Parts: sequence; structure tokens; C-alpha cells
Amino acid sequence: MEDHPGYLGFTTRGVVAMHANWPTYPREHGWQVFLATIGSFPEGTVFRPIDDIDRCTLFVAENYENRREDFHPRRLHVAAWHEDVLAADDLGLVTGVQALTERGHEERSRSTLRESILDQLEREEGVRPSSFNLDDLGFVHQGEFRRYHWRSLEDYDDDEQDADGNILYEAPRTWLGFSASEGMQMTPHGWRRLESLWIEELGEAPSFHPRVDPIVRLEMYDSALREYGAIIESKMRQICASSKHGQQLIADFIAFTENSNLFLASYIRTLRNEMRSGFAFVRNEFAHGVAAIPRPRTFALLGQMMRILDQLQAISETLRKHSRSALEGDLG
Repeated sequence: MEDHPGYLGFTTRGVVAMHANWPTYPREHGWQVFLATIGSFPEGTVFRPIDDIDRCTLFVAENYENRREDFHPRRLHVAAWHEDVLAADDLGLVTGVQALTERGHEERSRSTLRESILDQLEREEGVRPSSFNLDDLGFVHQGEFRRYHWRSLEDYDDDEQDADGNILYEAPRTWLGFSASEGMQMTPHGWRRLESLWIEELGEAPSFHPRVDPIVRLEMYDSALREYGAIIESKMRQICASSKHGQQLIADFIAFTENSNLFLASYIRTLRNEMRSGFAFVRNEFAHGVAAIPRPRTFALLGQMMRILDQLQAISETLRKHSRSALEGDLG
């Protein structure tokens, strides 16, 4: 199981394994984690859902590396658990989110599948069919075509009404849905809440890297982020012995960690995604000039860079212990 890319290992909810083969995964549970993750992106960023598996949604950030393929490795992605996004929505921290019943979610999923099939048929045949019956879907087994048998929608939990339309039973709305006309965005209240989270969780004086701490105290946040970027790049070069910079250095580092066979694939993919987004913003937005960054996003980005550096130090220690064990084994 640990070889599967969706195996997340130990989390605050126990051992988690997903059926998804995604470019990134949630790094933990909690709406606070979700809010900090999307808070590293500029205000106004739209996150469009592109996949949904195991009560978890994968988003692509619009207007960054606009490749045709939503899953292209150069796109920037965010993954979040349904319950965390819905909790953030209940608190008014995000917009564009809808809470659905189990049946409502299944109806949306089937509609999305039908539309994707129509899109594919249009690409292949040049003409878009007026409709497609999902009952026509099937598979070939031992040379025989067998239709897929869909579970009746009546079997899914949903609201119950009497003849007059009065609600007799209101089903729980724990499934995540989205408006077809808009993606998900953080609200102004979400940005304010993000700033207060930093103070609540880390205190007024969080522990920054010694080279960064005096810069943060002067509120020169763009300089602090540039310094963190330089520290992280130096650490990456030290670990993987690369002379590259920026995104090329990330590619070398990720290849090095993958080849070590010491880390979960899900962990490496999520770390790669965080590195790519952090470097994209720090290097592209703040590397070549003075910039005023809103405090909430500053805290999200500083938290992201601190987390990346902590993980690099942990990776370095794991590699060091492995090398020592291998050497001791050879000598023994």
C-alpha cells in the first residue's frame, strides 16, 4: 500500500490512503490548514475543482501556468477534504461552495461524467451529440460487453417531503459542491481570519530563522521572503548536490528524493507542489523589487517557507541516518 501515490501515511485522523493519483494531496486535516494553503496565493485567485475522490477535492489555480491540461505538472494545485472546505464555507471564509446531500452529490457527479463524455465525443467526431445515456456505459470482460449497473438514486440519502412540500427529514449536507459559473475564492473575512490564525497559533513572536527574524521585526516582509527563498535554495543544493536555481533546482531535488526510495510518493508530490507555488510567488513577485504584501498573505507565505525549510531539515536528517546505517551495515 505504501507504494501507492495516494497513501498519506499517519495523519491527525490516523492512517489515510486515497484512491487518487494526484499531483498533490492535503498535507493535513483542518479548515485552518486549508485556509493557510489557499492563502499563499494572491488575493482574488480562483480555484477550480477538477477531480473529487474519497471526500477530497483537487483544485487547479486559475491564471498560473495556463496549460491546456488541468493535471499538467506545471499547473499549481490545491487538495482539500470536503469537511474542511465546508467548515470554511460555514465560517464565511470562502465563496463559491455548496453543501450537498449524498444524493445531490451523486447527481452532480453523474452530470459531470455525462458532460465529459460528450466533450470527448465532440473532440473525436467533430460534432457534439445532443445527449448521452450513462446506462450505455460498460466494459468488456472475456470478449463480452457488459453494461455498468448504476445504483438507483433513490438509494442515496436525501431530504424527504410530504405531499405539501413540508420537510419531513433533512439529510445532512456533508458533500462538497460548486457553482457551475464560478470557482472557489477566499473572502475578505477569510483573509482577516488568516491573519488572526497566525497570532493564535504562533503567538506574537513566532520563531523565524535567525537570518529572517530581524527582517520580519522591521516588517520588511518581501525581504524576509526573499531571504527564506535563498536559505531554502542553499539547503536544497546541499542535499542534492545541484547547481541549478528556482524551478530547475526543485526538479533536481524532487528527483533526488524520489530516487532515494525513503519517502512516501504522496509526501514528495505535496512538497513539490508547495515548493513550486512558494518559489513561483516569491521569485516572480518579490525577487526583483520592493513590494507591499498584505499581512495575511505574508503570514501564509512565511508559514509555507518555514514549513518547507523544516521539511528539508527533516529530509536531510533522514538521509544522514540512512547513509550511516548503510555504512554500518557494510562494515558489519
